[in-house]
Amino acid sequence: MSDLFPERLESERLRFVRFTRGDVDVRDAFERRSAAHSETAAAEFEHLAYEPHAVPKRTFDTLAGAERRWERGELAMYTIRPKSGEPNAGEPAGTTALIPYWEQQTAQLSIWLRKPFWGRGYAGERADRFLELAFVRLDLDLVVAACAVENERAHGAIEKYVARHGGQYEGVLRNWHPRADGSVADLHEYTVSAEQYAAARGVDDADGADGADGTDDGESPPTTRSDFAVPFAHPGMSALQERSEKPYVASAVAGIAAYLLGYLVTYVWQASHVREMLRGINAVLQFFGGDAIPAWKAVGWLFYNAHFVAFTHPTLGGGSVARNWIASGDAPTLLYIVPVGCLFVAGAAVAHHAGAEDPQTGATHGASVTLGYVFLALVGVFLFTATRGDYTIAPDLVTGVLLAGVVYPAVVGGVGGAIAGVLGED
Repeated sequence: MSDLFPERLESERLRFVRFTRGDVDVRDAFERRSAAHSETAAAEFEHLAYEPHAVPKRTFDTLAGAERRWERGELAMYTIRPKSGEPNAGEPAGTTALIPYWEQQTAQLSIWLRKPFWGRGYAGERADRFLELAFVRLDLDLVVAACAVENERAHGAIEKYVARHGGQYEGVLRNWHPRADGSVADLHEYTVSAEQYAAARGVDDADGADGADGTDDGESPPTTRSDFAVPFAHPGMSALQERSEKPYVASAVAGIAAYLLGYLVTYVWQASHVREMLRGINAVLQFFGGDAIPAWKAVGWLFYNAHFVAFTHPTLGGGSVARNWIASGDAPTLLYIVPVGCLFVAGAAVAHHAGAEDPQTGATHGASVTLGYVFLALVGVFLFTATRGDYTIAPDLVTGVLLAGVVYPAVVGGVGGAIAGVLGED
């Protein structure tokens, strides 16, 4: 989706260039965002959810995160540079972003301007161009802009350009804007619809807006896809955010799929061999009038053996003994790889689906495949139980649930998710 957004945009006084490491020097960008290097950083970050950058790695992560989201069609972020003839022409004046929520046909505007560029009306000029991007190029239905209630400069700027494009004031979102100091602020929210924009298009009105409508720095590298926009998200965006914040359905489905695939691989690979191992047992059962044990049940025992879970069967003396066909050499040792491979892939898939971009978040998402796996592990213990008269052969219940159903998916799925998170960083 790399060609979804234009690499460059222009307005009357500004150029907008894709925010990328190819255009921005990490050290220079850090010094503009660091309170230790910039006297204006404290004022520029005052109303934002994020603090000034403390180390260059923070700025590097910001750039890398913006690049990844651009490629996935989740974020169009640009460096703002004044054109020739403007004061400080060519210098980075700040960053701006358009964050699309495709399922809601909605986009959110975001801007962070350096203090030397406040008061020039850049925020409104930028909004004019980005509304066109949202409605004309991206064919979205609604654009949202918001700012902290006490940020009067931003409020005035948004109010002007929203009115110019026929938009409306939606009201105050209470306790919506978490800040770095732990407090939560209220937000003013404005929207412009595609219909309102079309009706007002072509109206020529002086901007006059203060350039400091910095609603969000638009740059912080979120741990999940939703973190970037949470402080300013439109209420209708919550369904989309659930994909990354609460991927419980995907986790359960992935866990169930991993269990079923593991059993299927074991069956296809070992069913014939299992029938041979059952031949003597079934001959005795049938001699005494009992039913033969079907191969699919015995393959289930073998599948649990691949999790180091034994099955128990009765002995002639009236007791029972635990058996693992793999450990005893009656089945291939490579079977141990089957559940590991299936769970690793499932964990990685869930982490990727959730947009994990660091190993910790990836591991959390990957381990969540336990939700579906443990359910089938419990069902399987009973499903693969064979009872003939007073004799019962079944996977061990305790280790079948705790080891196969919980430990395996939590550990192996977590490792798969962590690796997916590491790859997501690159």
